[in-house]
Amino acid sequence: MFLPKAFYFFYYAAYAALMPFLVVYFEKLGFSAGQIGILGAIMPLMTMLAAPFWANLVDSSKRQKTFLVSLLLVAIVSGISMGFSSTFTLLMALMLLFAFVIAPVMPLGDNAILRLLGEQRKNYGRLRVWGAVGWGLSAPIVGFITEKLDLRWAFYSFALLMVGCLVSIYRLTFPPGQPQQSRSFAGFLQPAWLIFLATIFMAGLSLAVSNNFLYLYLTELNAPARVIGLALTVATISELPITYFGRQLLERFNTRSLLLIALLALALRLFLYSIASVPVFVLAIQLLHGLCFSVIWIAGVNFAAEFAPTGKTATAQSLFTAVMMGLGSTIGNLIGGFFYDQMGPQFTFRIAALIALLAVLLVFAAGSRLTQSLTLETNPQS
Repeated sequence: MFLPKAFYFFYYAAYAALMPFLVVYFEKLGFSAGQIGILGAIMPLMTMLAAPFWANLVDSSKRQKTFLVSLLLVAIVSGISMGFSSTFTLLMALMLLFAFVIAPVMPLGDNAILRLLGEQRKNYGRLRVWGAVGWGLSAPIVGFITEKLDLRWAFYSFALLMVGCLVSIYRLTFPPGQPQQSRSFAGFLQPAWLIFLATIFMAGLSLAVSNNFLYLYLTELNAPARVIGLALTVATISELPITYFGRQLLERFNTRSLLLIALLALALRLFLYSIASVPVFVLAIQLLHGLCFSVIWIAGVNFAAEFAPTGKTATAQSLFTAVMMGLGSTIGNLIGGFFYDQMGPQFTFRIAALIALLAVLLVFAAGSRLTQSLTLETNPQS
């Protein structure tokens, strides 16, 4: 299972090499806050739109490796091209292209690896944990390189690491997929899927508030730059044990129970932010990140794999990603930004905590409907 580990490692290492430095690059080019906001909104919006689009094509054609290799090639070219662009119009066009091709890579990769695992699907976390390792190692190393040399090295590093991801995918053996019974999305309109997607949307919204506004809050608490960096490091480290022991979690708890645990932890985390008054307290709260994000991700990937309509496993994974990281993140950024400006950080974090609690109530009220068999068209994908 070296190749799946390499895929996750290089993908997240490449992502961490570029994404944290894009805003700094845009600011260095002299773009206004409004222009930077527009460029920043492209990724989650395109995740919401592009991931299901590409996944449906993959499920229809069954040429998953061809699509993934092609998407990664375009991502490498468009990503490094941004480092040689200086006008807002050109960068917006490149960001749109980059986001359009990079958005489906992870759900398509997840789908391929889950099919490769087959009945050992619960071991997914032991492979996915290498993504957290790649992220944790890449961000500080590339940060040091760009500080000593030039910001363009973030783009060079991204391209080099993404080549490693491309080679891993190219050498990976893709199991044959099941034929689609239908090209429609009717199989995703079953009660269990609608409840799941509504829950994931609220989780993505709350996580977006936590992830995107915490670092702004730390600056208001006069936290030094090293503490802000440590907040990201602690969050990444907290993912490692949760992700690695994903199999044990899936064997002990069902999807509904895992979502309840993660959402309660997320609500607690957000509330604790709202009463934090010193940066060190925030660092301690960051230890809850793994219990929130990693558990939600493991439960979501498992649900999508198990309850996907026949022949639509790639579409199922992409819908999960699109709703959580696309729609949820977009709305979370908009709502979070509005409340942060108008009411302050404490109120913003408490509103996000309340939304997480509403998701808890939805999952609790859904009962066994969240994990029951859906219809004859919806088969467990072992």
